[in-house]
Amino acid sequence: MITECKIFCPPYPKNRQVALLGANNFDHIMKCLHIAKTELSSSLSAVEFMDWESASIALEHSGAENPLEEKFKYYILLEASGNQEEELLQE
Repeated sequence: MITECKIFCPPYPKNRQVALLGANNFDHIMKCLHIAKTELSSSLSAVEFMDWESASIALEHSGAENPLEEKFKYYILLEASGNQEEELLQE
């Protein structure tokens, strides 16, 4: 029998910065991830990896255009979030 329950719901971040990076060399993608984890450690809130085949299916399905000027073999999306705008801009 459960007599008490507490749920911790942190507030939704007030500020969010998102970057989509592309590279044709997987090692460059991994280096970007390493730098992001090092530099944005406390505010890095999401990381997504995709190859061109996956990205092209998503673009086709959504009807959106490639947000970058050229096609790359690999993509990484990084999101940093926090409650202080100055924190994100500095990082």
